[in-house]
Amino acid sequence: MSRSRTTGAGRLALRAASPADPPTFVRDVPHGYADPDRVHADLQAAGFGDVDVREVVLESRALAARYGRGPVTAPMAALVVTATRAAATTVPG
Repeated sequence: MSRSRTTGAGRLALRAASPADPPTFVRDVPHGYADPDRVHADLQAAGFGDVDVREVVLESRALAARYGRGPVTAPMAALVVTATRAAATTVPG
């Protein structure tokens, strides 16, 4: 998310609106959970196998009527995650 200009602008606006106690939700959840290595490690630690985490980056477009004249574009990124659940084991008893 650090590469997103729109997210950065939003965070600055939130900080300006409440400088004494700015909200941290954009940084914390779910937007802040964007480190592919951490997501991969967390899924493996939770028992998932065949974990694959890929970043997809596309160009987002906003309505000019809402944000001013001319086209408004910015990169938008997301993590696409696939994993398999480990087979459950039955304990005899």
